[in-house]
Amino acid sequence: MRICWIQPTTKLADLAPVWATLEAEMPPLLAPGNVVEFRYTRQSTNFTRSSYAEHLNSVAMMDEAIGAARDGYDGVYFGC
Repeated sequence: MRICWIQPTTKLADLAPVWATLEAEMPPLLAPGNVVEFRYTRQSTNFTRSSYAEHLNSVAMMDEAIGAARDGYDGVYFGC
């Protein structure tokens, strides 16, 4: 099974240690034959500040999920 992990933020350089840890630590936890690939939204808002910003971020995540389906992923996981 191919799983697309969608992170609700862009891949900010300031958070590189977080992304590296996620990308290193998660795959070994999967059952044999499963793979996880990481995607980050193309744009992100400060979604903890308002419901409107959170809605915009949710739309960006759904856009990524639709793209993942088109790209043949079997499922998506929304990071937080």
